Amino acid sequence: MMEVCFVAKADDVLAAIPKLLISRQIDERGWSLRVSFLKQRFSKIIYIIIFAVGIFSAYFYYLVATDYRKNPARVAFILNISELPRSVRDIECSAGAITDLIVTCAFRVHSDDFQPLLSGWRFKSDEVSGDGRDYGTDAKVGPSFDAALQYSVYPESFKRGGRVDLVTNRDQTMVVANRYEE
Repeated sequence: MMEVCFVAKADDVLAAIPKLLISRQIDERGWSLRVSFLKQRFSKIIYIIIFAVGIFSAYFYYLVATDYRKNPARVAFILNISELPRSVRDIECSAGAITDLIVTCAFRVHSDDFQPLLSGWRFKSDEVSGDGRDYGTDAKVGPSFDAALQYSVYPESFKRGGRVDLVTNRDQTMVVANRYEE
Protein backbone atom coordinates (compact mmCIF):
# COMPACT_ATOMS: atom_id res chain seq x y z
CA MET A 1 0.00 0.00 0.00
CA MET A 2 2.83 2.25 0.70
CA GLU A 3 4.26 1.77 -2.71
CA VAL A 4 0.99 2.70 -4.30
CA CYS A 5 0.86 5.87 -2.26
CA PHE A 6 4.44 6.57 -3.10
CA VAL A 7 3.84 5.93 -6.79
CA ALA A 8 0.72 8.02 -6.68
CA LYS A 9 2.61 10.78 -5.02
CA ALA A 10 5.48 10.39 -7.44
CA ASP A 11 3.07 10.54 -10.34
CA ASP A 12 1.48 13.64 -8.88
CA VAL A 13 4.88 15.17 -8.40
CA LEU A 14 5.99 14.27 -11.92
CA ALA A 15 2.77 15.65 -13.34
CA ALA A 16 3.16 18.79 -11.28
CA ILE A 17 6.76 19.50 -12.34
CA PRO A 18 5.84 21.26 -15.60
CA LYS A 19 3.17 23.21 -13.73
CA LEU A 20 5.71 24.18 -11.06
CA LEU A 21 8.20 25.26 -13.70
CA ILE A 22 5.56 27.30 -15.49
CA SER A 23 4.30 28.82 -12.24
CA ARG A 24 7.88 29.50 -11.15
CA GLN A 25 8.50 31.32 -14.42
CA ILE A 26 5.33 33.31 -13.88
CA ASP A 27 6.39 34.04 -10.33
CA GLU A 28 9.85 35.06 -11.48
CA ARG A 29 8.36 37.24 -14.18
CA GLY A 30 5.84 38.61 -11.70
CA TRP A 31 8.61 39.14 -9.22
CA SER A 32 10.67 40.97 -11.80
CA LEU A 33 7.61 42.99 -12.75
CA ARG A 34 7.08 43.82 -9.10
CA VAL A 35 10.73 44.79 -8.72
CA SER A 36 10.52 46.87 -11.88
CA PHE A 37 7.32 48.51 -10.62
CA LEU A 38 8.94 49.23 -7.25
CA LYS A 39 12.01 50.68 -8.97
CA GLN A 40 9.77 52.95 -11.05
CA ARG A 41 7.76 53.95 -8.00
CA PHE A 42 10.91 54.55 -5.96
CA SER A 43 12.47 56.64 -8.72
CA LYS A 44 9.26 58.69 -9.03
CA ILE A 45 9.34 59.36 -5.30
CA ILE A 46 13.00 60.35 -5.50
CA TYR A 47 12.26 62.71 -8.40
CA ILE A 48 9.37 64.26 -6.48
CA ILE A 49 11.55 64.75 -3.40
CA ILE A 50 14.38 66.26 -5.45
CA PHE A 51 11.89 68.56 -7.20
CA ALA A 52 10.34 69.67 -3.89
CA VAL A 53 13.74 70.33 -2.32
CA GLY A 54 14.78 72.24 -5.44
CA ILE A 55 11.67 74.43 -5.35
CA PHE A 56 12.15 75.11 -1.62
CA SER A 57 15.83 75.94 -2.14
CA ALA A 58 15.06 78.29 -5.01
CA TYR A 59 12.39 80.07 -2.97
CA PHE A 60 14.71 80.38 0.04
CA TYR A 61 17.48 81.75 -2.20
CA TYR A 62 15.00 84.26 -3.65
CA LEU A 63 14.01 85.42 -0.16
CA VAL A 64 17.62 85.82 0.90
CA ALA A 65 18.61 87.52 -2.35
CA THR A 66 15.77 90.07 -2.15
CA ASP A 67 15.79 90.53 1.62
CA TYR A 68 18.04 93.60 1.42
CA ARG A 69 15.17 95.52 -0.20
CA LYS A 70 13.28 95.40 3.08
CA ASN A 71 16.10 97.03 5.03
CA PRO A 72 15.00 100.70 4.68
CA ALA A 73 11.55 99.74 5.97
CA ARG A 74 13.15 97.85 8.86
CA VAL A 75 15.19 100.89 9.88
CA ALA A 76 12.09 103.11 9.73
CA PHE A 77 10.21 100.49 11.78
CA ILE A 78 12.93 100.37 14.44
CA LEU A 79 12.99 104.16 14.69
CA ASN A 80 9.20 104.56 14.49
CA ILE A 81 9.43 107.08 11.67
CA SER A 82 7.52 107.09 8.40
CA GLU A 83 10.43 107.86 6.10
CA LEU A 84 14.20 107.72 6.31
CA PRO A 85 16.38 110.69 5.42
CA ARG A 86 17.78 110.39 1.91
CA SER A 87 21.36 110.21 3.16
CA VAL A 88 20.78 106.85 4.89
CA ARG A 89 22.81 104.27 2.97
CA ASP A 90 24.74 101.01 3.29
CA ILE A 91 21.97 99.42 5.36
CA GLU A 92 22.67 95.96 6.70
CA CYS A 93 20.10 94.22 8.91
CA SER A 94 19.63 91.04 10.85
CA ALA A 95 16.27 89.79 12.06
CA GLY A 96 16.67 86.17 13.04
CA ALA A 97 14.62 85.76 16.21
CA ILE A 98 11.58 83.51 16.14
CA THR A 99 9.68 84.03 19.37
CA ASP A 100 10.42 87.71 20.04
CA LEU A 101 10.78 90.63 17.67
CA ILE A 102 14.49 91.43 17.43
CA VAL A 103 15.76 93.56 14.57
CA THR A 104 19.26 95.02 14.33
CA CYS A 105 20.37 97.30 11.52
CA ALA A 106 23.60 99.15 10.84
CA PHE A 107 23.80 102.02 8.40
CA ARG A 108 25.54 105.23 7.45
CA VAL A 109 23.89 108.64 7.52
CA HIS A 110 24.97 112.22 6.91
CA SER A 111 25.49 113.95 10.26
CA ASP A 112 22.91 116.65 9.37
CA ASP A 113 20.27 113.91 8.98
CA PHE A 114 20.94 112.18 12.27
CA GLN A 115 18.53 114.21 14.45
CA PRO A 116 15.43 113.31 12.36
CA LEU A 117 16.21 109.65 13.12
CA LEU A 118 15.49 110.37 16.80
CA SER A 119 12.04 111.90 16.19
CA GLY A 120 10.04 108.65 16.45
CA TRP A 121 10.75 107.90 20.13
CA ARG A 122 11.66 109.88 23.25
CA PHE A 123 15.23 108.69 23.53
CA LYS A 124 17.55 109.20 26.47
CA SER A 125 21.24 109.48 25.63
CA ASP A 126 24.28 108.05 27.39
CA GLU A 127 27.94 108.08 26.56
CA VAL A 128 29.36 104.67 25.67
CA SER A 129 32.59 103.26 24.32
CA GLY A 130 33.76 100.22 22.42
CA ASP A 131 32.97 98.78 19.03
CA GLY A 132 29.58 99.93 17.78
CA ARG A 133 28.93 96.49 16.30
CA ASP A 134 28.98 95.00 19.81
CA TYR A 135 25.81 96.93 20.65
CA GLY A 136 23.71 94.97 18.18
CA THR A 137 20.97 92.92 19.87
CA ASP A 138 20.59 90.23 17.22
CA ALA A 139 23.92 89.96 15.44
CA LYS A 140 26.98 91.98 14.57
CA VAL A 141 26.10 93.88 11.43
CA GLY A 142 27.80 96.65 9.53
CA PRO A 143 31.37 97.90 9.74
CA SER A 144 33.19 98.45 13.02
CA PHE A 145 33.26 101.95 14.47
CA ASP A 146 34.07 103.63 17.78
CA ALA A 147 30.81 103.99 19.69
CA ALA A 148 30.34 107.31 21.48
CA LEU A 149 26.63 107.77 22.19
CA GLN A 150 23.73 105.44 22.88
CA TYR A 151 20.13 106.57 22.61
CA SER A 152 17.61 104.25 24.26
CA VAL A 153 13.93 104.08 25.13
CA TYR A 154 11.62 101.51 26.74
CA PRO A 155 8.35 102.20 24.91
CA GLU A 156 5.14 101.76 26.88
CA SER A 157 3.48 100.61 23.66
CA PHE A 158 5.47 97.36 23.91
CA LYS A 159 2.89 95.54 26.05
CA ARG A 160 5.23 92.79 27.21
CA GLY A 161 8.37 94.88 27.41
CA GLY A 162 11.25 95.67 25.14
CA ARG A 163 13.51 98.48 24.10
CA VAL A 164 14.77 100.49 21.16
CA ASP A 165 18.29 101.82 21.03
CA LEU A 166 20.72 103.47 18.67
CA VAL A 167 24.47 103.56 19.02
CA THR A 168 26.45 106.05 16.98
CA ASN A 169 29.96 107.37 16.61
CA ARG A 170 31.05 110.84 17.72
CA ASP A 171 30.35 112.30 14.25
CA GLN A 172 26.89 110.66 14.18
CA THR A 173 27.55 109.21 10.74
CA MET A 174 27.52 105.50 11.60
CA VAL A 175 24.62 103.93 13.45
CA VAL A 176 23.57 100.56 14.85
CA ALA A 177 19.83 100.52 15.62
CA ASN A 178 18.05 97.80 17.61
CA ARG A 179 14.45 96.99 18.34
CA TYR A 180 13.65 94.29 20.85
CA GLU A 181 10.01 93.60 21.61
CA GLU A 182 8.72 90.66 23.63
